[in-house]
Order: sequence, then C-alpha cells, then structure tokens
Amino acid sequence: MSRATTIHIDLTVISDNIAALRAPLVDQKFIAVVKANAYGHGAVPVAQHIEALVDALAVAYTEEAVILREAGIKAPILILEGPHAASDLALAVKLDLWPVLHQEEQLQWCKVHAAELPHVWMKLDTGMHRLGFASDQVGPARRKLQEMGITSVTAMSHLASAEDPDSALTQTQLARLDSSHRPLGCPHQPP
Repeated sequence: MSRATTIHIDLTVISDNIAALRAPLVDQKFIAVVKANAYGHGAVPVAQHIEALVDALAVAYTEEAVILREAGIKAPILILEGPHAASDLALAVKLDLWPVLHQEEQLQWCKVHAAELPHVWMKLDTGMHRLGFASDQVGPARRKLQEMGITSVTAMSHLASAEDPDSALTQTQLARLDSSHRPLGCPHQPP
C-alpha cells in the first residue's frame, strides 16, 4: 500500500532566502530565476510573491514569460534561451520582455523590431559551449545591433561552476567575460 505524499511550498521562506542573498549585494541587481515552473514551486505564485523583492525575473522560454505576463506580473522578465523564432521576438516586444541573443539568426530577427527593442542581452560563450557568441563574434554582433539602433545591451554568460567562485574554471570564464564585453561598452548590470 502506498502513502500519500504532500508538499508544502512556504513562500515566506523563499522571500527570506531572497533577503539573505540580497543582503551582501549592496549595489547589485538581483534577478530571480523562475524557469521550469519555478523549479516545481509554481512560477505564478512564486513570481507574484517575490516580484517586489527582485529587480527582474528570468525564465527559459518565451512561453514561460507569457504565462507570467498573463498572470499580471509587471516586473522585467529575461528570456534566458532567447527567441527560438521571429514570432518569439515579436512577443518579447509586445510584452516588454528582455530577450537574450546568442546567435546570428536572432540578430536578423531584430532588424524588424529594432525600433521597439529598447534593451537586449547578449550571451557570450566563455567556455561552456552551449549557447552564446564566441569571442570573435561579439564585436561584429554588437556593431550589427548598434547599426539597428539597439544601443542598450547587457553582456552575460553562463558559468559552469558558479557555485565555486574560486575555481580555475570560474575564474577563466569571468576573465573571458571581462575581456569580451569591456571594449564593447556592455554593462554587467541591466538598466
């Protein structure tokens, strides 16, 4: 005979965790990742509970961002995987979402919506080799965005060992991020 399993999501604990994480971050922005249904905790209730405590939310896919907007979430929402189709970028514009650009095809889609894209994020491949512009592609990609009139760009990357900031891999990736984005004028922080 099986026993019933229940789970209780205590939103207060989530907000307490945010407060603890934010405490040492004096002048830093804080983005809460609520992808994959807030890792099974319920994206809508979690986002509604923490929206005022964070500077932005992040999801993996455009569809996840649409669900949050439809639930009344007004905070900025970053789409980590960026648009998978031109229609995703059109939705990002319509719903005031922050798209992450990581490949040439996405730059082409931006041409149609450049005037309506006040801010984009550019993902740089610093060694994880999953998504992102290689170091030799960063300059040309940034120039293409500037030529379209998209001048507010935040550089980002994906650290393979973020939980260990002193690891050689993390330090190498951070150095690559710094060398790739500094000459381009991309901030570490969103607007």
